[in-house]
Amino acid sequence: MTPNNNDYYPTPPTPPGKPKRPGRGLKIAAIVTAPAALLAGCIGGVAIGASTDGAPAEPSATETVTHTPEPEIITETIEVEAEPEVITETITEEVEVEVTPEACTDALTEADELIDVYSESLSIGGDAIIAAYEWDSARLDELTEDLNTLREDRLEPALTRYYLNQIACEEG
Repeated sequence: MTPNNNDYYPTPPTPPGKPKRPGRGLKIAAIVTAPAALLAGCIGGVAIGASTDGAPAEPSATETVTHTPEPEIITETIEVEAEPEVITETITEEVEVEVTPEACTDALTEADELIDVYSESLSIGGDAIIAAYEWDSARLDELTEDLNTLREDRLEPALTRYYLNQIACEEG
């Protein structure tokens, strides 16, 4: 972008009479200044080098020159055979271990028994559905008696034991 076409950098008004070309003064200054700076640097370098005559500088009376010798590194390998020492120490410490109360384990045992009873009753129920489909009333009566016996002999006592042990387990 040129400064003339940019809204951010408006062109300053030119005085009447002579039109001004923008940027020309900067180009001429850059062309003249760069070689002049290079020439001045070369002349200064020659002047500094000529004053020493190319010889290394000698220390003056007030300068102190120290020469530090390189440290000598000695590498030596020593092989040593040794067996590790084994230290065994027995520490006896009392640790409090949480023990599941007996009532809780008894409740879990009764829950297992209840799962068995429910599984058996479902099997009897499946047989009852088949007997009803076949209109086998004698078989239905037999299966009903089996369910009543299962309920009285195993289900009700197991439920009672389970609930008592569950309450005792929750109390602690």
